[in-house]
Amino acid sequence: MRRLFGLTIVMVVVLAGCAETRVQQQQSLAVTPGASPRVLRHVMLIRFKPETPTEDVLAVERLARQLPHRIPSLRAFEWGTDVSVENRSEGFTHCYLMTFASPDDRAAYLAHPAHQELLERARPHIDRLIAVDYWARE
Repeated sequence: MRRLFGLTIVMVVVLAGCAETRVQQQQSLAVTPGASPRVLRHVMLIRFKPETPTEDVLAVERLARQLPHRIPSLRAFEWGTDVSVENRSEGFTHCYLMTFASPDDRAAYLAHPAHQELLERARPHIDRLIAVDYWARE
């Protein structure tokens, strides 16, 4: 009987320890409120001037697509053109989404000669540009 009681105590302690470890693991995986966000996103929406020739729009697209190969601080890059069926784009046709690990990486991107080249090429053809930066959250 004593042996059974002792074994029961050992099992309770072991199981309690396992449960505690599992709770700690779950807590470490959870997003803590107020914790630093993981990535910084930079979104650009572009509305080209109506008179801009297609070849100039394509030249801007080409330069933009080269950015991830030319700017080391650019962690991820994607782009596309409007395909919405809601007709709410207000003439904005191009969207570019860039991801950075930090504000310093974004600053390096903004100052980089490849980004400056893109701006110089695009500026005469842009009717309106919207840029939004945000910390991505899940």
